[in-house]
Amino acid sequence: MSDAALSTEARAPFWRRNFRYLISIPLTAVIIGLAFGPSGLARVASLAATAHPHLPRLDLIAAEPLAVKIHLATIAASFVLGGVLLSGLKGTRLHRALGWG
Repeated sequence: MSDAALSTEARAPFWRRNFRYLISIPLTAVIIGLAFGPSGLARVASLAATAHPHLPRLDLIAAEPLAVKIHLATIAASFVLGGVLLSGLKGTRLHRALGWG
C-alpha cells in the first residue's frame, strides 16, 4: 500500500474507517439468535427491546477497596482517551501524545 493511500485511509472519518466493526455488533446478535432457531432470534430481540440502561450505583463503588477504585478510574480515563483517539486524525501530535499516555 502506498503512502498516499495510507494517509487517505488514516484521514477518513471514524465511521468509515471502522464500518466493518460497527456493522459486526448487530450482525453478531442476529447470528447468535439464529443459532438458537427462530425462538432464539425472538429472545435476542426481546432482550434488546426491554433493556433499561442505567448509571452505575456509586454507593457500591464507594464501598470497594482503594485498589478497585483506582482501577475503575483508569478504565474510565482509557475509555475517554480511546474515544478521542478514534475520533481524531491519525498521526497528529495530539494522537501521538495521548497514545503514549
